[in-house]
Amino acid sequence: MKKYLVAIIMVWGMMLWVRVMAETGAKPTGEAKKEEKPVPTYKGFSACKMCHKAQYDSWSKTRMANALESLKPGTFVEEKKKAGLDPEKDYTTDPNCLSCHTTGYKKPGGYVDQKTTPNLVGVTCEACHGPSSLWLKEHMKSKDHKIADLLPLGFNYPGSLKDCQNCHNEKSPFNEKLDKKYVLKSDKDTLTRAVHSHETLKNDHGEIKGSLFQVKEEEKK
Repeated sequence: MKKYLVAIIMVWGMMLWVRVMAETGAKPTGEAKKEEKPVPTYKGFSACKMCHKAQYDSWSKTRMANALESLKPGTFVEEKKKAGLDPEKDYTTDPNCLSCHTTGYKKPGGYVDQKTTPNLVGVTCEACHGPSSLWLKEHMKSKDHKIADLLPLGFNYPGSLKDCQNCHNEKSPFNEKLDKKYVLKSDKDTLTRAVHSHETLKNDHGEIKGSLFQVKEEEKK
């Protein structure tokens, strides 16, 4: 009789355990849920310009910095007409345009609108170097940090032509079929046409071969 009762209790206990596990979403031992990696988010150019003022100042004068301005009515009239766009239309809230004229649109911590996220207006630092919430912390820890340590945290370096071609491609109304001037042929073009000045940094961060900075330095020789 005792054995019978023990068996019933054991079965009942097992059923109760299974029910609790199912309701709480817990997994049995050996099937522990994998730890999710933190998702990097955007912080905006203010986090960069404090230390990289020369780069910021030169960037702020480029079309990249003022990319959203080009979506306003009455700007680049002839270019828009040639591309089949209405030059009197306001495209600053057009989802088809915002992914390339702002930074991080529809991504975690990315551009929302001009009032909410003014530091993400235009093609900013993180559009090329990646959302900085994770790598910026490591970047700020020490003046002697190495670039290689930032890469696993989402830092995009060196910049490449492929980064530019995410927007400068055949899907854009301003492509090479419209005018050859819209073609990006090499990293040298990227340097000379648009991003920011590439200054010699005060500290050695383990420069990575092939960076745009190295391309510029080699041209001086």
